[in-house]
Amino acid sequence: MIFVNARFLTQPLSGVQRYAFEISMQMKKLNPAIVFLTPSNVLHLEWEKSLGAKRIGKLKGHIWEQFELVWYLKRQNKPTLFSPANTGPINYPNQYLTLHDISFKVFPQFNTKKFVTYYNFIIPKLLNKVKSIFTVSQTVKSEISKTYSIPESKIFVTYNGIGETFSNVSNQNIQFKKEKILLSVGSLSSRKNTQLIIDAFLASELAQHYRLVLIGNTNSIFTSLKLKSYPNIEIIEQASDSLILEYYQKAELACYLSNYEGFGLPILESLYFNCKVLCSDIPVLKELFSTYASFCSITSINEVVAQLNLLPLKYTVTPLQIESLKQKYSYNTSANKILQIMSAV
Repeated sequence: MIFVNARFLTQPLSGVQRYAFEISMQMKKLNPAIVFLTPSNVLHLEWEKSLGAKRIGKLKGHIWEQFELVWYLKRQNKPTLFSPANTGPINYPNQYLTLHDISFKVFPQFNTKKFVTYYNFIIPKLLNKVKSIFTVSQTVKSEISKTYSIPESKIFVTYNGIGETFSNVSNQNIQFKKEKILLSVGSLSSRKNTQLIIDAFLASELAQHYRLVLIGNTNSIFTSLKLKSYPNIEIIEQASDSLILEYYQKAELACYLSNYEGFGLPILESLYFNCKVLCSDIPVLKELFSTYASFCSITSINEVVAQLNLLPLKYTVTPLQIESLKQKYSYNTSANKILQIMSAV
């Protein structure tokens, strides 16, 4: 019997929670007997319903994860546990963990002190305790291995993919007209370089003809970013999947200038909907999207501006390239891999 730590159902939506849900849905299709366990303070009610998740205990957050989840599992004869969203109980060795990145270690300035302190305490213990570690790119796999002296043979890459909500729309061949929109989806934060995107857009030729649309939450784990009001710039927080999908369909251009990523899911989604994408030239993004996106250094606003000016002239990805992206980055493939590894031990 396999149980999944579904505490992600209680957390604000980011790429981590998206991966956790989509992987869980695919795992459920492959093995309907899997049980999903969550605290009572669920935010994503539709996800909870889709997974058939079971609420247990009265505690919340990390305390629930470290104590009530463990107590429940011990009463079930200590079954296999999969924790897909970075953390899990440190005193439960029959566990498999997905660690999405180690930003708290390599870029602590982009996170709150409380978050960094807790992750620096719990992650090394988890990595040494769990049976196997999953992560979302080869770049992060190498970072985990080198930083924590973990053998690479213990770490497996399970990529993000295109969620069913988005792929179903594409499969229906719905036609949509591109508009003069420069889109950026993700946390409005210093780590994502939101202010650089704003400044470069305003300094570029795009500002005369395009709207910049920023979609994302100001996540409390990130350092505070003071956003101002600008002409031709729209900031949307708490966006639904349907609204995000609408903007992916409408946006001609997309821009992602992160200092650090584990995967960069919005880049994949933007490419999937034929946006012309500009992103930072950090190793993980070049690993994953080198033949699909344009890149620029984020150390020079002048270079960002120059590349933004050129972006409308770029070609969109071809249907063949989109199919290649779907095949390489697939939640179903990743879920299969996770289940095979957990079953092999």
